[in-house]
Amino acid sequence: MKLAIALIIFSWALVNTFDLPQQHPVPDNQALSFNWFKQWRKKPSIPEPKSIVTPEHRPIVIPEHKTITIPKARPIVTPEHKPVTTTNLGQQFQLLEGEVMGAKQNKSLFNLEHANRILKDLVNLENKGYSKTETDKLRQIVYQLTPDFNKTSNTQPSSQNCIKANPTLIADITDFSKIQKITAPGTDSSEGPKGHSFVWTGGQRVPVYAPVDMVLDSGSYVKDNADAPAQYILWFLVKGYCDFQVKFDHIDEPIESIRQNFSSIPKIADSRGIYVANKVEFKAGQLLGYTKGNTSSGNWDFGLYDMSKEGLLAKYGSQGSHRNAVCWVDFYSSERKELYRRLLEGPKLLCSF
Repeated sequence: MKLAIALIIFSWALVNTFDLPQQHPVPDNQALSFNWFKQWRKKPSIPEPKSIVTPEHRPIVIPEHKTITIPKARPIVTPEHKPVTTTNLGQQFQLLEGEVMGAKQNKSLFNLEHANRILKDLVNLENKGYSKTETDKLRQIVYQLTPDFNKTSNTQPSSQNCIKANPTLIADITDFSKIQKITAPGTDSSEGPKGHSFVWTGGQRVPVYAPVDMVLDSGSYVKDNADAPAQYILWFLVKGYCDFQVKFDHIDEPIESIRQNFSSIPKIADSRGIYVANKVEFKAGQLLGYTKGNTSSGNWDFGLYDMSKEGLLAKYGSQGSHRNAVCWVDFYSSERKELYRRLLEGPKLLCSF
């Protein structure tokens, strides 16, 4: 029964899908009942899109630039300089006098930088009106205590007993097999190009030998700063020759006969040397001591100087004894000279290699 009713409804709906011409109009209520399925299947109408309204463009108004007025700087008023009074000049001279006379009493020496500072202070005192007679007396003592001004030591042999010629170096300055390289004289410094070489031995404890017959003349026991190790600077006269000196620096352990000439307490940041009381003599090849060299680099210094004349480094602005340096390698016999020359590196201001 239900199936029959469903078939009738389906057939009725199918017939109403066709728009058949109607000879007689159908009432609205009946048409609605007949065509309800047709009306249900109609697609909804698509609404027309609304036009997009763009807002009116408004220009950006840039504010007017206002000039910044910088106030004028006020002039700096320097206080009036007050001249140094005579009392102050006298006190300044007394300080310098105490410094110089103290060094003389202690048999100390001035390095070039220290001496130049004192001499400059003396000139300033003279320019301010202090007595030149007094400053000249002090100036002469400064010259006496500064070997770099004197050029030669006061212990040099007289011209009648010494040779005016070049010495020959005959012994190695250390165990040659321990030398890694040698920096030639001429390395730049605050005193101009240095007159000595750096002998690189890699921080090993190596022996130090006299390269020629020589006599201990002066030196110092010093620390570069409070935390640095104490080391020796040693100057020797080449025995029998009028003008030549040898320098070793950064020596850790000189032999006892050398060490006894110096205080057991090192100076700190004061490289002023003293003339030694015990003029120890050494033969070429004799042991002077041992060293590991400078702690930061493992090298130590060696140089040879002709104090009778200025050398090539003088024209490059070297000061003090650096001006008298010679290329020490050239003073060896030909065989040893070539061996040392092969180790040279660095500046070629003094040595050619």
